[in-house]
Amino acid sequence: MRHLIYLLVVVNLVFFLWHAIQGPAVNEVERELPPLPAGVRPLVTLQEREQAAIEAATAAEPPGAGMPLACQSLGPFLTAAKLQAAQDRLEAAGYPGKQRTSEMDVQIGYWVYLPAMETGEAQAVAQLLDSQDDKEYLIGKDNVISLGAFKERSRAEIRLKSAREHGLDPLLEPRYRKRTVHWLDIDGPPVAGGELPLIIREFPDIQLQARACQ
Repeated sequence: MRHLIYLLVVVNLVFFLWHAIQGPAVNEVERELPPLPAGVRPLVTLQEREQAAIEAATAAEPPGAGMPLACQSLGPFLTAAKLQAAQDRLEAAGYPGKQRTSEMDVQIGYWVYLPAMETGEAQAVAQLLDSQDDKEYLIGKDNVISLGAFKERSRAEIRLKSAREHGLDPLLEPRYRKRTVHWLDIDGPPVAGGELPLIIREFPDIQLQARACQ
């Protein structure tokens, strides 16, 4: 056992001496490497290239630079008067805003109709409605048969039920119209609490939308 310990000590000493002799020689060789010829680029690993690109991008534009503050828009208001009333209340609470208008499709009611069909089929439907003394239908393009336009959904559903009782299979869809609507753009930190929830409750058709600041 003692001889084995002596052997291990001798091996470690030999390894240490060999490393001490070879280390300077390797470093000396590295220092003596000739410079690269003109126009020849040194080899760069992919990891080194990605790190350099990240450092360059960070130096040119630090993280978070140029990011817009969160702003909001309140709307859409269907009339300028309602918008002005909401703006006056928010400004009194310390949240000034700017008015703007835009065009959008606004739901104005409901439509009950029979989709496009062949001419003979449309004539048969018309005869059926006439026999029921129904004068509220209209045959349009591609033999689409309108059974009526309604502002309230409850009345549209009554018409839908009546037509189905006559053996028809009509559809009920919302009706839209392009209208000018009004928005209030609020710059700065998000508005929360205070007057805003009260305004939204008074105007159930409006909402608060996040947007990029100008």
